[in-house]
Amino acid sequence: MATTYGPYTPVSGSALSFSTQNVPDDHTREDSVLMNPMSPYPPPPPPPKFDPGYSNLDLDEKRKEYPSIFSIWWQEAGACFLVLAMMAAVVGTTFPHHDKPLPQWPYNLSINTLVAIYFIILKAAMLFVLSEALGQLKWNWFSEARPLSHLATYDDAARGPWGAFTFVWQLRGR
Repeated sequence: MATTYGPYTPVSGSALSFSTQNVPDDHTREDSVLMNPMSPYPPPPPPPKFDPGYSNLDLDEKRKEYPSIFSIWWQEAGACFLVLAMMAAVVGTTFPHHDKPLPQWPYNLSINTLVAIYFIILKAAMLFVLSEALGQLKWNWFSEARPLSHLATYDDAARGPWGAFTFVWQLRGR
């Protein structure tokens, strides 16, 4: 008579001969062989947990696979904030001196000089945001097969007002 260890029976003879008389109902005959303490084979690893919305990656790999929107667009968000800050700086510089004589600032600075500096920074930040937006729009547009002439239209849109007008006219509502 074979010695039993808990609910399992040791394997005797070949791996195909096994007994299921002491195996609980929730286990199969293969489980009794694989989970037998006397078996020469290690138990199988547990099956991976299935998550239907995601792959079986740990949290760090998920973050690499799906980065947050701020980690991707932080430069553009910063440039938009800079545009708003420069507009506020223009208003904040000119409003207190409305209908008053020009102030005497050091280094011969005038209100016009300061406003010109603000607008140079504003234009650079706005150009950066618009070029990135056009690039993203082009990427989305060419994710499907499109005519090559549309590529020239997108490139012309970044080169001046006439290119922007033809861009809006040719690709309107698409």
